[in-house]
Amino acid sequence: MARRKRRININSQSFEYVEKEYADIVKLYSLRILLELNGHKEFIDSYNDLTKDTLGYFLELDEFMEKDGSEYSKADVLQTLQEQYEALLKNEPKEEQTPLYKNIAKLQKYISIPKEEIKIITFFVLVKQYEVLEQATELFGSELNSTQTIRLIGKILHIPQKKMEKVISESVLFHSGFVSIDNDGRN
Repeated sequence: MARRKRRININSQSFEYVEKEYADIVKLYSLRILLELNGHKEFIDSYNDLTKDTLGYFLELDEFMEKDGSEYSKADVLQTLQEQYEALLKNEPKEEQTPLYKNIAKLQKYISIPKEEIKIITFFVLVKQYEVLEQATELFGSELNSTQTIRLIGKILHIPQKKMEKVISESVLFHSGFVSIDNDGRN
């Protein structure tokens, strides 16, 4: 089997930037997907090459992006990701502090929305807004059903499974069709 040729792209203009107020939360969610939910198994291929360039550059993995996979180990990449994750967790970013979350929370004046639902909607908007987070969620594949998608989102957002099920089943926004999960697992 022929080894794929490594595409080198060190131009920082090659990916969409994440606004400063969202960068840490998008990074946190991406790292949870890669580390807690084993997204790294798809992100790092059998040759140790990183499969999502934009996500790789966003996560500051330039040193690995610019090398051939034979020049480093999967463990090296995972260690770098783990170090970033631990650094973020020391001063964990809160989605509640983002302008998007605050704007969605304003809906509570008009309809009853639990804070977990606001977190879910905020996550969906961030996935649609930022290619890097979309690439991270793509690591799950496109064969997920709605139940699997809800379970994974709960894990990314650290919302317990039972609470996720309750929020989704009682959600005014989901039942009205304002927010939905398509058959391919996307919102």
